[in-house]
Amino acid sequence: MKKIVIGLILVGAALVSMSSMFFHNRMSNETFTTSRTVKKLVVDDRNMPVEVVGVSGNKTRINYKKSRDIKYKIKQTSNTLSLERKKTIGFSFNFFNFGNSNPTVTIEVPKDKLKDLQVDTSNGKLVAENLTLDNLDLETSNSKMTISEVDARTIDAETSNGKVELTRMKFDDGSFETSNSKMDLQDLSFGEGEFDTSNGKINLMDLKPSKALSLSTSNSEVNGTVIGDKDDFAITSKTSNASNNLGNHDNGSKELEVRTSNGDIEIAFVR
Repeated sequence: MKKIVIGLILVGAALVSMSSMFFHNRMSNETFTTSRTVKKLVVDDRNMPVEVVGVSGNKTRINYKKSRDIKYKIKQTSNTLSLERKKTIGFSFNFFNFGNSNPTVTIEVPKDKLKDLQVDTSNGKLVAENLTLDNLDLETSNSKMTISEVDARTIDAETSNGKVELTRMKFDDGSFETSNSKMDLQDLSFGEGEFDTSNGKINLMDLKPSKALSLSTSNSEVNGTVIGDKDDFAITSKTSNASNNLGNHDNGSKELEVRTSNGDIEIAFVR
């Protein structure tokens, strides 16, 4: 009988502890708004999806969740706005997802005023859309990355174990990387573009390089369409245990490099 009573007491204590953890880690919706011009936006987060969207108007608005384990430092100096996730000291209640309501950081920026965007997170989806920039730098891990309606001079975008989707973009120089996932590339116009993954298919539709295009994966196929004439490209292509419709030749003012293994290479040139 004594063992039963002790067991009930322990169970009750555990339930009270769990309820306390849930209570103390409840989330609240927070908004930070500035009407001052923001030309550079820096986001330093972790374990959090982040979305940056260009909008009309002059205000920059940050919508985020706040809890015992999720706190941010927001600072604006001159034309730079930064959002930094504070470090959690001690035990994190988020380990068990208590109080978790699928938080996401959503940032709205004036479409044509922001010039430099840097976002660094982990284990969370990254989205950037409807932006005109000089420089775009995105990094996450173990999550999907989506970029659409973006016009930039340079782009450096990296994730891992997550799909990359790029749609309706223009850039001078771009590098895009993931692993163990596919890449979907559609309506991209650029000077030089490098697209690198592993163990995932690369689908391309209407890519228009003016200087160079590099596509690399493994154990998967690469197929789709490139805008231009095949004779305009100096081509290097290689696969194994599969078909390749490109071949290799040295002539051409543009460069096209396609590499994979155990997967077909099937690229058509269209006007």
